[in-house]
Amino acid sequence: MINNAKNIRNPCDELQCDKSIGSYCEINLQGKAFCKCRNKCEKLVDHVCGSDRISYENECVLHKEACFSNQMITRLHAGICDIRLPAFND
Repeated sequence: MINNAKNIRNPCDELQCDKSIGSYCEINLQGKAFCKCRNKCEKLVDHVCGSDRISYENECVLHKEACFSNQMITRLHAGICDIRLPAFND
């Protein structure tokens, strides 16, 4: 019996996971593709400021939060976000 590997399709090829928020494709035991958020990040302290004005330990943690909250959070800049107090009118 000849197994023709060209006819075998990867279910992830037809699923578009949002990589910009850290989502990636996995295949379950039944062969069905689904998008999944990253569970773990390296314990690396390299602070980044997110577009939600929250400081994250590193870019991986930012993407993990974006994925689990299903929000588009992008990196504004390296380092901790500035704490800016609102301006007071005299």
